Amino acid sequence: MGNIDIETLEAIMNVTVYVFVFLFGITIGSFLNVCILRLPKGESLVTNNSHCMTCGTKIRPIDLIPVFSWIFLRGKCHSCGEKISARYPVVESLNGLLYVLTFWVLDINAKAIITCVLMSLLIVIAFMDWDTQEIDLVIVGLILLLAVPAAIFTD
Repeated sequence: MGNIDIETLEAIMNVTVYVFVFLFGITIGSFLNVCILRLPKGESLVTNNSHCMTCGTKIRPIDLIPVFSWIFLRGKCHSCGEKISARYPVVESLNGLLYVLTFWVLDINAKAIITCVLMSLLIVIAFMDWDTQEIDLVIVGLILLLAVPAAIFTD
């Protein structure tokens, strides 16, 4: 193997950073799915285990890997074989892609982090609105609270 020039090494590092940003984004996206489903019902975001909506079987940890588990399970519950909505990996992927795009455009800084949080909150609002035609005021309040630091970090 020959020596790697600095430009190649820099490109490899950039791709690695964006891969990790995407993986972090889809992980947060998985939590967004929980918020989208449970907040309108008034359910806890942390105390209830994820379960199949049809058979009620607790979802195994190996089946909770964002996007990839849905692909490996072919969009079906491991227990009863019932179809799992494609919206789960769509929300996860959307969030991951928006994180990558945000860091690509804004670089890695406080403004990009705040923007990613705002994007995630907007995804929750959009999909909750799609399902229920209601918007959670707590999430709107969080967006308003983040608007101040976002304005401060704006050039």
